[in-house]
Amino acid sequence: MRRVERPAEERTMDHRRSIRKSMNTAEKKNGMTGRHVYVLIASCIMAWGVMGMINAYGVFFTPMEEALGTGRAAATLHYSLRMLAVGLASPLAARLI
Repeated sequence: MRRVERPAEERTMDHRRSIRKSMNTAEKKNGMTGRHVYVLIASCIMAWGVMGMINAYGVFFTPMEEALGTGRAAATLHYSLRMLAVGLASPLAARLI
């Protein structure tokens, strides 16, 4: 029996359908959809923004120290206490997630 070749367009369309079907199956299996990816990207951007604001403290450290007339230890006490609180609260936050 002789095999009949299909046109290239039909083969391409079938290939695309099979790729889409496999992608949909993977999305259902893993629970990841396009919306999840956008939420993940937005969360990363927000986290980078927050961490940037927190770590920008060093830029203002010297002017704040001079304006308050305090030493380095007194000026960094609240930053150290905040970092300690974040470190102690991290296991609790991880448990809640």
